[in-house]
Amino acid sequence: MLIHLAKAYAEAVNSGKVPNIESAWNYVCKEKVEVVADKCIKSIQSVVNSEEIKKIMNEEGDWKKETRKRILHAFKVETMAEGQFSMERQLKLEEEIDQKLGFIEKEMMFGQGKKLQKWLHMNFQPIMD
Repeated sequence: MLIHLAKAYAEAVNSGKVPNIESAWNYVCKEKVEVVADKCIKSIQSVVNSEEIKKIMNEEGDWKKETRKRILHAFKVETMAEGQFSMERQLKLEEEIDQKLGFIEKEMMFGQGKKLQKWLHMNFQPIMD
């Protein structure tokens, strides 16, 4: 965060402007929120693969809702920001999570379909022959 703050000050001075402490701090917060949001998106697959989520899936619970809740909680804890940008980024993050979970769900359904086809073929091919 210090590096981002120094960068903001250097950019202001190099462009001939007077550094504004408030806008530099906002820049640092914005950078932090973006980094955390990217980290959250990248962690979705590992959360889905966690034992707790697999247990919810086996019990036919709402695994997507639980995954979403965990990712958003991690985002809120790590950003510790309550600014307008943080709220806007959270809304965008929620959309990204939903898209990613939808994609993961489709992949899982496709994989289950392939397993079912294989099972049906193995068990009913002798009858068909």
